[in-house]
Amino acid sequence: MGSISDSRLVPLERFVPYPDWVILNVDGDVPMPMSSGSIGGLFRNCDGDWIMGFAKAVGHANSLQAELWALFEGLLLAWEQGFEKVLVRSDSKQTVDLVNSPSTDSSVLSLVRAIHRLRRHSWATIVSWVPRDDNRPADALAKLVDSSVFFFTCLLRTSIRSGLAFKL
Repeated sequence: MGSISDSRLVPLERFVPYPDWVILNVDGDVPMPMSSGSIGGLFRNCDGDWIMGFAKAVGHANSLQAELWALFEGLLLAWEQGFEKVLVRSDSKQTVDLVNSPSTDSSVLSLVRAIHRLRRHSWATIVSWVPRDDNRPADALAKLVDSSVFFFTCLLRTSIRSGLAFKL
């Protein structure tokens, strides 16, 4: 299948994937420039129903690095879960443009090259930009983590969906 590059600015409401697509929203959080950061993301089916989520500290980072880590970790988790078609939504236009660039395989940023290699697996991925308001659940997950505690990862499954304080 390979990657599907889609740098168009298309909100999910205008792109309704086929039933076998999974939607992954990702976000990075760095409270102060070049401080400890955290990432979060959530997976939903094409009907918008919660599948699972994640949150993780990523250590010392700037905002672009945190956004790239969120995308990489989300795609890695999607691959490990066996999802074959993934629509990724990020509110970082810079990140979306970087990973959809034709020169990702030779980027000076190692995370961009790692994302490129991951997207080359036998699956379909679309990485698209969404307005910040459409990405609030991923932002909330990223802010759940104490960014000073490195290596902390939290997988949130469907069974605790009702305990989250924001609307999916």
